[in-house]
Amino acid sequence: MITRTFTFALLSALAFNGCAHPTSPQQSTDETPTTENDMDIVKSPLDDREYAYFELPNGLKAMVVSDPTVDMAAASLGVHIGQFSDPEDRHGLAHFLEHMLFMGTEKYPDVDDYRNYIQSHGGGSNAGTGQENTTYYFTIDHAYLEGGLDRFSQFFVSPILNPEYVERERNAVNSEYSLKIKTEARRYREVMRKTTNPAHPFSKFSVGNLETLADRENSAVHADMRAFYESEYSASRMTMTVLGRQSTAELRAMVETMFSDIPSDGEDVTPTTVSPYLPEQVGAQINITPLSEKRSIEMQFPVPPALQHFPNKPTAYITSLLGHEGEGSLFSLLKEKGWAESLSTGSDGADDYELVTVSISLTKAGYAHREDVVGLVFQAIRLIKNEGVLARIFAEQKQIKETSFTYKETSEPASVVRSIVYALHTMPPENALNNYYLSGEFDDALTHSYLDRLTPQNLRLVVIGEDLETNMREPLYDVPYSISPIPAETMARWNELPIDGALAIPAENPYIASDFTLFQSDSTATMPAKLNTSDGVEVWHLLDTSFGVPRANLSAQLFTPASNGSAKKAVMNSLYASLFNDSLTEFNYPLMLAGMSVGVSSASYGLRLNVRGYNEKQATLSEALSERLHAFRPSAERFALLKERSLRSLRNSSKERPISQAYWALGKLMNPTTYNAVERIDALEMVTLEDLTSFIESYYGGASLRVLAHGNQSAEVTTQIANALAAQFVDASNLASPSAIQIRLLPVNTPLVRQFEVDHNDATFIKMFQAADDSITTQAKYKLLGQVLKTPFFTELRTNQQLGYIVGANASTNDRTPSIAGVIQSANTDPVELQNRVETFISDYAQVFKDMSGEDFVTLKEGLIATLEEDETRLNKRTDRLNTDLNRGYTSFDHKAQLVSILRTLTHEEMTAFYDTELIGETSRSLIVRSFGSNSEPVQTACTDIPCITEQMGTRTRDR
Repeated sequence: MITRTFTFALLSALAFNGCAHPTSPQQSTDETPTTENDMDIVKSPLDDREYAYFELPNGLKAMVVSDPTVDMAAASLGVHIGQFSDPEDRHGLAHFLEHMLFMGTEKYPDVDDYRNYIQSHGGGSNAGTGQENTTYYFTIDHAYLEGGLDRFSQFFVSPILNPEYVERERNAVNSEYSLKIKTEARRYREVMRKTTNPAHPFSKFSVGNLETLADRENSAVHADMRAFYESEYSASRMTMTVLGRQSTAELRAMVETMFSDIPSDGEDVTPTTVSPYLPEQVGAQINITPLSEKRSIEMQFPVPPALQHFPNKPTAYITSLLGHEGEGSLFSLLKEKGWAESLSTGSDGADDYELVTVSISLTKAGYAHREDVVGLVFQAIRLIKNEGVLARIFAEQKQIKETSFTYKETSEPASVVRSIVYALHTMPPENALNNYYLSGEFDDALTHSYLDRLTPQNLRLVVIGEDLETNMREPLYDVPYSISPIPAETMARWNELPIDGALAIPAENPYIASDFTLFQSDSTATMPAKLNTSDGVEVWHLLDTSFGVPRANLSAQLFTPASNGSAKKAVMNSLYASLFNDSLTEFNYPLMLAGMSVGVSSASYGLRLNVRGYNEKQATLSEALSERLHAFRPSAERFALLKERSLRSLRNSSKERPISQAYWALGKLMNPTTYNAVERIDALEMVTLEDLTSFIESYYGGASLRVLAHGNQSAEVTTQIANALAAQFVDASNLASPSAIQIRLLPVNTPLVRQFEVDHNDATFIKMFQAADDSITTQAKYKLLGQVLKTPFFTELRTNQQLGYIVGANASTNDRTPSIAGVIQSANTDPVELQNRVETFISDYAQVFKDMSGEDFVTLKEGLIATLEEDETRLNKRTDRLNTDLNRGYTSFDHKAQLVSILRTLTHEEMTAFYDTELIGETSRSLIVRSFGSNSEPVQTACTDIPCITEQMGTRTRDR
């Protein structure tokens, strides 16, 4: 798979989709500007939002976005200051400052005021410190934007930076460091820093810990942090965006009133002129020993920042060809040789440099031939240099992007404001919305100038594997590594190898959409209707062009008795889906580039077939997909490779962070059809090619089908697709009932404890309370309990008691059955004490909840309602909701509306009584999942193994 990553705004723009409304534009490359202050901001033709850009006298760059229909408002502020700006003796200081800004302001001194205000009004907030940027953002019920924005602005106008919270936030930063100390990505990143020019700011440790943030003689961390804030948090280095229902003039007035007092020195950050790598750090191989079972290479090529050539994007053109997965591609050849499991390409970097990367996950054979793999990459690069810099390909890529921009759907408010904030740091304001979709003009010489730098002499070859020679150890994450020159004869061989004849430049893409007509309907239906069905086939359809996009989503569920009932069947079902998708790679890749996707996924009931994207060719693609699936039989080679990959993934799951493993352990207990990693490994090791082939050949006996089509697709086409699928998979004379859905039920007033081991320093604790029934009324009450507990649980156990970095109370639903869980991963407290703290909090908070004012209760309730009523802005999001309702048996497709209706009637008295009953009364149902970690001595319980626990539990069953 190609992963397109670009510097700064280009990187964030990948997650940013525009806006859509019920219109039907013709495809066009015309730009639709919104003019204010002589600034034409280019937006999608479907985008009805209004935008205005301006700069405050203090130098802050701002864009406001008016959307009279938005339910959740949002704001973000970015500072062009990050880890690169940390003082040499204070690594992690920018990150630490980010934490401290949340600790109260002169206008709002209560440390919890901002968080309580945001969350009680249905919103959320967060921040992140990157290499060169720190970004803050929040979302909130649109009616409370002004109050949220006022509190937010004070972070940058008059933060207290209270010394009282220094120790607490130092511990929070250290917990964040400890949390990911065994995360492979963090370990890899720190080795990259160690193999960088120590004079370049990338070499700095970005997170910080107790040592780097410790008080020293004549150097208190609080004083250093305040000095850093005063010298670096200048308005001239800031960008911000606000999105709300107000007009652009009203939003601008808010920004001018609230943010004009931010101090400014009038300067932006000056990029370093130091080379990121010393001469001996290129033309070099870096070996890294992983914790997990992993084999991969990454080829890194330092190049000048392509941002200076915006919007031509020369590195994007190059990585798109290197990362192609269609016929004649590098990845196709590596797969044919049995050397590669996946391949991705990208470009990312900093103000002063960029890295073009090719990352390849290797099979065992590929790992043994890794020098040959690198040689093939250089052959592909030379092929592109010789034959691949073509106006035809550039025009095709440009057409695809222009079509994507023309039919760009609305993003979530938080995504919109954050992407614009990033863009304003580096892009012309008029291109804040369309920068990713701009392709500029074809420039043969410019593209070749970058290709000329992709040479062995300019290569940093990162090799990750278990048996590599290393002679150094990165101290912060304890990573064995080495760096050594690549032999001259090896580089010469890579330069001289003839280009493999199997490599080819991509042909023209036959799947680029050309018909963008929107279907018309006399119906005003907003929910799917059940079409005429036959035995074993159920078809649901909703023509929906309200987003103004010529796209549709089709989901077909195949219920097969053969797919479930044992761990062996479960792993064969997953392996079947993986092998089939693997066989689709060359077929599917041009589709993906053209904005469509097809494939299958495994589920407890069988398989799900998915076809998404432009609807023009969906009937043909659906039929082709079903025919391929029915005829598919795996080869011995791909079976062996994907089985080994699945086993490795399962074994590596034991290396995941403790909280993830705790959730998996919880899922195993609550879902009878779930199998844990040990069970799946044992079962998969026994599976042979003959077993899987026999499994596939009898797979569809008794199968039934359920289809949901949503979007720009007619009922007639939906019926055609369903009939084609049924002809392949459903035998009306041989039908079986789909397997029932089973959920385990906790016993009343009998707390259960599941204890398991994790190879990690941190302890982990989850206490889950489960509802007695699965009625919608009970679901609504549990959602409201989650809203009630979310903020105070975090504030007390993370902020005040500093029990860990991951702390939260969240309501969730297992099928229809609601629950609420308190979750902590801790580096300093064992699970027994965590249990005491959580249970004390829950008990004590009962009285706080009773004493809550009626106004505050209504505010909490309305905040939850606001999140549930948030308008769906994208076709995929609505499709996913419809699918969820259908799978849970809510065929009226109005589950959220029913929840809202019930929530509006719930009273404070009713909920305080429910709190007592469900969380602290004798009728509560609870389960604890915990691990002690290596920092504390385990305390054994009487019953910790899975059967001992599950035999005390009941089961709720329902038909699908």
